[in-house]
Amino acid sequence: MSHSALLQRAETASPERHFGLSSTTTWAAPLGHHVLVVGGGFGGLAVAQALGGADGVRVTLVDQRNHHLFQPLLYQVATAVLAPGEIAQPLRGLLGRCSNVQVLLGEVEWVETKARAVHLKGGERLTYDSLVLATGATHSYFGHPEWAAFAPGLKTLEMRFASAAKCCLPSSGPSVSAMLPNESGS
Repeated sequence: MSHSALLQRAETASPERHFGLSSTTTWAAPLGHHVLVVGGGFGGLAVAQALGGADGVRVTLVDQRNHHLFQPLLYQVATAVLAPGEIAQPLRGLLGRCSNVQVLLGEVEWVETKARAVHLKGGERLTYDSLVLATGATHSYFGHPEWAAFAPGLKTLEMRFASAAKCCLPSSGPSVSAMLPNESGS
Protein backbone atom coordinates (compact mmCIF):
# COMPACT_ATOMS: atom_id res chain seq x y z
CA MET A 1 0.00 0.00 0.00
CA SER A 2 1.38 3.43 -0.95
CA HIS A 3 2.11 6.11 1.62
CA SER A 4 -0.75 8.30 0.30
CA ALA A 5 -3.15 5.36 0.62
CA LEU A 6 -1.99 4.85 4.20
CA LEU A 7 -2.70 8.51 4.96
CA GLN A 8 -6.15 8.29 3.36
CA ARG A 9 -6.97 5.29 5.53
CA ALA A 10 -5.56 7.10 8.59
CA GLU A 11 -8.22 9.81 8.20
CA THR A 12 -10.96 7.20 8.60
CA ALA A 13 -9.25 5.22 11.38
CA SER A 14 -10.94 5.18 14.76
CA PRO A 15 -9.24 7.56 17.23
CA GLU A 16 -10.15 5.22 20.09
CA ARG A 17 -7.77 2.42 19.01
CA HIS A 18 -6.01 0.76 21.94
CA PHE A 19 -3.71 -2.21 22.22
CA GLY A 20 -2.37 -4.04 25.24
CA LEU A 21 1.33 -4.12 26.06
CA SER A 22 0.79 -6.77 28.71
CA SER A 23 -2.15 -8.63 30.12
CA THR A 24 -2.58 -5.87 32.74
CA THR A 25 -1.51 -2.69 30.90
CA THR A 26 -3.26 -0.89 28.06
CA TRP A 27 -1.50 1.82 26.10
CA ALA A 28 -3.75 4.49 24.60
CA ALA A 29 -2.61 4.82 21.03
CA PRO A 30 -2.24 8.32 19.54
CA LEU A 31 -4.32 9.32 16.52
CA GLY A 32 -3.17 8.14 13.12
CA HIS A 33 -2.95 5.11 10.95
CA HIS A 34 -1.37 2.24 12.88
CA VAL A 35 1.00 -0.01 10.92
CA LEU A 36 1.98 -3.16 12.79
CA VAL A 37 5.17 -4.76 11.48
CA VAL A 38 5.94 -8.33 12.56
CA GLY A 39 9.63 -9.10 12.12
CA GLY A 40 12.78 -7.04 12.58
CA GLY A 41 14.81 -8.49 9.72
CA PHE A 42 15.67 -6.71 6.48
CA GLY A 43 12.03 -6.43 5.30
CA GLY A 44 10.47 -5.33 8.58
CA LEU A 45 13.27 -2.90 9.33
CA ALA A 46 12.99 -1.36 5.86
CA VAL A 47 9.25 -0.77 6.32
CA ALA A 48 9.70 0.74 9.79
CA GLN A 49 12.51 3.02 8.56
CA ALA A 50 10.52 4.08 5.47
CA LEU A 51 7.51 5.04 7.61
CA GLY A 52 9.63 6.50 10.40
CA GLY A 53 8.91 10.21 10.76
CA ALA A 54 5.87 10.10 8.44
CA ASP A 55 2.99 12.34 9.50
CA GLY A 56 -0.26 10.64 10.43
CA VAL A 57 1.32 7.20 10.73
CA ARG A 58 2.49 5.32 13.79
CA VAL A 59 4.43 2.10 13.55
CA THR A 60 4.81 -0.78 16.00
CA LEU A 61 7.53 -3.31 15.18
CA VAL A 62 7.30 -6.65 17.00
CA ASP A 63 10.15 -9.15 16.94
CA GLN A 64 11.06 -12.16 19.06
CA ARG A 65 14.62 -10.84 19.40
CA ASN A 66 15.74 -7.36 20.39
CA HIS A 67 18.30 -7.07 17.60
CA HIS A 68 18.56 -6.97 13.83
CA LEU A 69 21.00 -9.59 12.53
CA PHE A 70 23.04 -9.08 9.37
CA GLN A 71 22.79 -12.73 8.28
CA PRO A 72 25.16 -12.60 5.29
CA LEU A 73 28.08 -12.36 7.73
CA LEU A 74 26.81 -14.93 10.23
CA TYR A 75 29.20 -17.56 8.91
CA GLN A 76 32.09 -15.29 9.94
CA VAL A 77 30.78 -15.22 13.51
CA ALA A 78 30.48 -19.03 13.43
CA THR A 79 34.15 -19.30 12.45
CA ALA A 80 35.26 -16.63 15.00
CA VAL A 81 36.35 -14.09 12.38
CA LEU A 82 33.80 -11.55 13.69
CA ALA A 83 32.21 -11.03 17.09
CA PRO A 84 28.40 -11.29 17.34
CA GLY A 85 28.15 -7.59 18.21
CA GLU A 86 29.65 -6.68 14.84
CA ILE A 87 26.67 -8.10 12.92
CA ALA A 88 23.82 -7.65 15.44
CA GLN A 89 22.44 -4.19 16.22
CA PRO A 90 19.64 -3.31 18.68
CA LEU A 91 16.37 -2.59 16.86
CA ARG A 92 15.62 0.38 19.12
CA GLY A 93 19.02 1.85 18.25
CA LEU A 94 18.42 1.46 14.52
CA LEU A 95 14.99 3.11 14.81
CA GLY A 96 15.80 5.56 17.61
CA ARG A 97 15.42 8.67 15.45
CA CYS A 98 11.94 7.62 14.32
CA SER A 99 9.67 9.21 16.94
CA ASN A 100 6.58 7.47 15.57
CA VAL A 101 8.06 3.95 15.77
CA GLN A 102 7.71 1.72 18.82
CA VAL A 103 9.63 -1.56 19.16
CA LEU A 104 8.16 -4.41 21.19
CA LEU A 105 9.75 -7.72 22.12
CA GLY A 106 7.27 -10.52 21.51
CA GLU A 107 6.31 -13.57 19.51
CA VAL A 108 3.12 -13.58 17.44
CA GLU A 109 1.07 -16.73 17.94
CA TRP A 110 -1.87 -15.95 15.66
CA VAL A 111 -3.53 -13.24 13.61
CA GLU A 112 -7.20 -12.36 13.99
CA THR A 113 -7.81 -10.78 10.56
CA LYS A 114 -11.45 -9.75 10.99
CA ALA A 115 -10.67 -7.91 14.22
CA ARG A 116 -7.38 -6.58 12.78
CA ALA A 117 -5.42 -7.89 15.74
CA VAL A 118 -2.44 -10.12 16.47
CA HIS A 119 -2.07 -12.20 19.60
CA LEU A 120 1.33 -12.53 21.22
CA LYS A 121 2.67 -15.36 23.32
CA GLY A 122 1.74 -14.48 26.88
CA GLY A 123 -1.74 -13.21 26.02
CA GLU A 124 -1.05 -9.71 24.71
CA ARG A 125 -3.25 -8.45 21.87
CA LEU A 126 -2.20 -5.72 19.43
CA THR A 127 -4.58 -4.06 16.99
CA TYR A 128 -3.62 -2.50 13.67
CA ASP A 129 -4.94 -0.67 10.63
CA SER A 130 -2.33 -2.23 8.30
CA LEU A 131 -0.32 -5.38 8.99
CA VAL A 132 3.08 -6.19 7.52
CA LEU A 133 4.24 -9.78 8.03
CA ALA A 134 7.99 -9.79 7.48
CA THR A 135 8.95 -12.91 9.39
CA GLY A 136 11.81 -13.96 7.15
CA ALA A 137 12.59 -17.13 5.28
CA THR A 138 14.02 -20.54 6.01
CA HIS A 139 16.79 -22.33 4.22
CA SER A 140 15.96 -24.83 1.51
CA TYR A 141 17.41 -28.22 0.77
CA PHE A 142 15.76 -28.37 -2.66
CA GLY A 143 13.60 -31.38 -1.88
CA HIS A 144 16.34 -33.22 0.01
CA PRO A 145 15.61 -32.97 3.75
CA GLU A 146 18.35 -35.57 4.41
CA TRP A 147 20.93 -32.88 3.58
CA ALA A 148 20.03 -31.04 6.81
CA ALA A 149 22.26 -33.37 8.84
CA PHE A 150 25.28 -32.34 6.76
CA ALA A 151 24.46 -28.69 6.07
CA PRO A 152 22.67 -27.15 9.06
CA GLY A 153 20.97 -23.81 8.55
CA LEU A 154 22.59 -20.62 9.75
CA LYS A 155 19.87 -18.02 10.45
CA THR A 156 20.39 -16.98 14.10
CA LEU A 157 23.21 -16.34 16.54
CA GLU A 158 22.08 -19.46 18.41
CA MET A 159 22.56 -21.58 15.25
CA ARG A 160 26.11 -20.33 14.89
CA PHE A 161 27.10 -22.15 18.10
CA ALA A 162 25.97 -25.46 16.62
CA SER A 163 27.84 -24.72 13.38
CA ALA A 164 30.98 -23.68 15.22
CA ALA A 165 30.87 -26.84 17.32
CA LYS A 166 30.57 -29.02 14.19
CA CYS A 167 33.41 -27.43 12.28
CA CYS A 168 35.80 -26.34 15.02
CA LEU A 169 35.51 -28.68 18.00
CA PRO A 170 36.90 -32.22 18.17
CA SER A 171 34.42 -34.99 17.47
CA SER A 172 34.36 -38.61 18.48
CA GLY A 173 36.03 -39.56 15.18
CA PRO A 174 39.78 -39.64 14.49
CA SER A 175 41.64 -36.62 15.80
CA VAL A 176 43.40 -34.22 13.48
CA SER A 177 46.79 -35.13 14.98
CA ALA A 178 46.15 -38.83 14.20
CA MET A 179 45.71 -37.93 10.52
CA LEU A 180 48.97 -35.97 10.27
CA PRO A 181 52.22 -37.74 9.43
CA ASN A 182 54.51 -38.33 12.39
CA GLU A 183 58.12 -37.21 12.60
CA SER A 184 59.39 -40.35 10.86
CA GLY A 185 57.30 -39.43 7.80
CA SER A 186 54.87 -42.35 8.05
